[in-house]
Amino acid sequence: MDVTRTTIRIILFLLVGAAVYGFLRIPELIDRIVPSKSINVLVWPNVIDAEHFEAFEKETGIKVRLSYFENYEELLVKMQSGMGDYDLVMASDYAVRTLIASNVVKPIDKKRIPYFSDIYPVLLGLSFDPDNRYTIPYSWEIYGVGIDTTYYKNGLPDASWALLFDEKVSPPHVGMLDDAREVVSIAALYLFGGKNKQITVDQMKQIEQLLRRQKKRVAMYTDLRTDYLLVSQAAPAVLGISSDIYHAMHEYDTIKFLLPKEGSFMLMDMWLIPKETKKDDWVYQFLSYVYRPEVMKKYADRYNFFPAMRNITSDDNRYFLTPTPSLFSRLHLFDYEIPEQQMRELWIALKS
Repeated sequence: MDVTRTTIRIILFLLVGAAVYGFLRIPELIDRIVPSKSINVLVWPNVIDAEHFEAFEKETGIKVRLSYFENYEELLVKMQSGMGDYDLVMASDYAVRTLIASNVVKPIDKKRIPYFSDIYPVLLGLSFDPDNRYTIPYSWEIYGVGIDTTYYKNGLPDASWALLFDEKVSPPHVGMLDDAREVVSIAALYLFGGKNKQITVDQMKQIEQLLRRQKKRVAMYTDLRTDYLLVSQAAPAVLGISSDIYHAMHEYDTIKFLLPKEGSFMLMDMWLIPKETKKDDWVYQFLSYVYRPEVMKKYADRYNFFPAMRNITSDDNRYFLTPTPSLFSRLHLFDYEIPEQQMRELWIALKS
């Protein structure tokens, strides 16, 4: 009798669970059968938000549903598994190659984007999508060294990655980003230059030695903004991205951003259209809206990124770098071929 009751309870529990799951999926199922006038957009945090969408929704009647991802791996899982039924996604340049190779995005009709001709030419035709068949640049940033000038009482130091890696010129404490590929790539650029993008096993050993020597001076490896380490004076030199360092520069005139003489890396965020979406018309209306100069400027000013469009200016020097051929000749993409197993093992050892 007890066995029968237990079985009945299990069956009832499963039925209730299935009913709840089905109820939660009703909006999605309805949208598949009779698509609502809405688009699902997957983006990084701190690049775009829904604050300025009210005007677009009022103008077009199209509801924009934003979802966020936190890292490269999460983006790939969502896109490659078909999770979320997204109609438009934002991805950084190093993720674009994988998305294109995975055949999960469709070609973009550039004629349907009125402001495409206003994008800086140097942001187009890059190696991950040479013809911009699948991508539209939206924003760009660069990596560099943020410094607290109050520490350098005898004048500003040379702009070099040595400020982070060479204990002869590096301060007692430095801040580093918590990203294995970024840190290993920057260490490789510092040690070997940027001409050869294929990192050998022997070179990885040299990178490991460099990062192990540095570890005793690392105040923190952080996913959060390293400019906090500058402002709090926990570290007078940090590896940072331009948007974060500018945030501190805007508040404190003692903070400076240095572009190392050895060169550096840039990060670009691009729009891509998932292959499975059937809402192309609405997607292009949305893209046309976010590329309006007044709209892009609002987001660029809020999140401190460099806008991809030429006709956006600022009165407060927040766009303190312009994407010229001269500047871009000193910048690299995160496209080093790095021995994955060695990189993972090194990062685990550094963080332990």
